[in-house]
Amino acid sequence: MIVKKFIIVLSIVVMSGCSTFKLNHSNDLTYVDALIKDHEYEIALRFIDQLDKTSPNYPQIQKKHPIIIDKIKRYEQRILIQSNKLIELEKWSDSIELLENAVSHIPSSKKLTAKLNRQKSVRDTTLHKLQYQITLHEALSIKREQELYKRLYRLDSSATTTSDIVQNRAKTISDDLLKWAKIHVKDKETVKARNSLKLAGELIPEIRKGSLFRKLLRKIEVIEKEISKAIKKNKNIALNKFIKEFNLLFEKKKFIQSQRVLNKIENRFKKNIAIIALRKKFNHIVSLKIAEHMERGNAFYSREEVEYAINEWGNVLLLEPKNIEALENISRAVKVLKKLQSVRKNQAQ
Repeated sequence: MIVKKFIIVLSIVVMSGCSTFKLNHSNDLTYVDALIKDHEYEIALRFIDQLDKTSPNYPQIQKKHPIIIDKIKRYEQRILIQSNKLIELEKWSDSIELLENAVSHIPSSKKLTAKLNRQKSVRDTTLHKLQYQITLHEALSIKREQELYKRLYRLDSSATTTSDIVQNRAKTISDDLLKWAKIHVKDKETVKARNSLKLAGELIPEIRKGSLFRKLLRKIEVIEKEISKAIKKNKNIALNKFIKEFNLLFEKKKFIQSQRVLNKIENRFKKNIAIIALRKKFNHIVSLKIAEHMERGNAFYSREEVEYAINEWGNVLLLEPKNIEALENISRAVKVLKKLQSVRKNQAQ
């Protein structure tokens, strides 16, 4: 909104021909050159289009029009390349800032605007996932502490104060989990919603009696019934056959095979609530499985059991072939393994 207002103000100033910036230039030609130098291409084009034909520099300025169009194309290409390099380095904020600045110069650029919107969407989705994973991690950590303090309290009743501190933290995390459950219900992600409610109830059992907890649970049941009805109403025998095959493989934890079946479903059939629910269910469970393999791999690597670490990270790539962290870890581990093998070989000699 601020950028649009800024452009509008600049446009009005250019049209009136009384901007301070323009007054700093001896004639229209130097003014256009200055705009081009500052990447203010659209303002320059508007100025050229509105220029009086009686202007002494009119023929020369008109020749600038195709030059500016070419510069816009080159500028777009350069910005897109720079943005891609920043994304490769995971510098999302820098890339988005770069694109926002470029769009402020060329608001009509569909390429830059589309790229900016895609990056913001990916960033927001990734942030959303990370924030949820952090909450889950904290919840599981608190749950473990609760169990330990229960054991400690049986041995030493003076541990009550410390246990109360843990309970206060558990209350905060359970409230966060309820918020997440609300978001998941809105997105019709029933598996995540149920998981969040389950953890919240385990941390603070009394929360299950709360109106919000019961309300969310009822909404989840309604959504699950809708999904069930959508599946039943689907008369496509082939689709039902694929869904049955997917569920069978998924229950057996054959995630790679089930992913192939799910890809076939999405490619062959029009998406409905049932197919969307399958994808969300699959992505949620697989993300947890990926985190599990990553953690195991890191644990093996820290104990210098490099072969086992590579195997675990390899399992991650089977589930998510483009997982950057797993690829980098394997690359690093292979180098370490070669050094270890070389050392062992020298020691044997």
